[in-house]
Amino acid sequence: MLLIVFFLASIWGSFLNVCIYRIPRNDLSVFFPYRSFCPNCKKVISFYDNIPLFSYLLLGGKCRYCRQAISAQYFLVELGTALSLVFLFTYYQPLLELSQITTLLRVIILLSLLIPVSLIDFEKYIVPNDLIIVGLIVGFFVNFADSIIKGNFLVLGQHVLCGLSAGLGLQSIAIAGKLTLGRTAMGFGDVKLAVVLGLFLGQWQSLILVLMIASISGAIIGTIALIWRRGNDRNRIPFAPFLSFSAMIDLVWHEQIWSTYIGLISWTV
Repeated sequence: MLLIVFFLASIWGSFLNVCIYRIPRNDLSVFFPYRSFCPNCKKVISFYDNIPLFSYLLLGGKCRYCRQAISAQYFLVELGTALSLVFLFTYYQPLLELSQITTLLRVIILLSLLIPVSLIDFEKYIVPNDLIIVGLIVGFFVNFADSIIKGNFLVLGQHVLCGLSAGLGLQSIAIAGKLTLGRTAMGFGDVKLAVVLGLFLGQWQSLILVLMIASISGAIIGTIALIWRRGNDRNRIPFAPFLSFSAMIDLVWHEQIWSTYIGLISWTV
């Protein structure tokens, strides 16, 4: 069963690669052209050269036609997606009741959204509106379904309120940062992403943990980047990958992290 999940997830990872490459490019759409092509020579890739993971290894990470190297990112996204979904399936499988299906669905959808958001922001310093809109629409309907299953529409209201609070909170931080530093400290794309994360997470405790983990990890990586990077981009640090990483950590291990955090506070007091 896990092999089937791994294989199907690697196919899904291949589709996410398409999103990562095409969405930031105005001359392409996710579904057109419908056939994959080499990013170097633009030659259409045959189906036998487009099997997730295996084709990349068999071709040595190069295009069959122009023999130019193809970024290892394609392989890593497919592998990372497959391993992540196998882990999530294994983690949630013992708990899979009707009330837990929407939880697993929420985690898978958010992971599928945050992988392209993070990599596009890392490469292009943008958080595409297309992905934000998809996240808002799908997140709303997942919470709507969850409310129906649980027979409590306060669930939907709580998640919507959490999304709005996350956006307003991060926007306030961005404004304060600009006033303090005299320059843009955080892009509006990060604020929009915070709304989506709040909509999926649905708890104020989650917002605190995500912001805390993202800020600490971002500060560490940002400091390292300032020391080692050169050029005009040395001060530009994409924040979406840190928000995404923190959100996934919270979504899977929220109870354990929050309990540990409260325990530490109680111990110090």
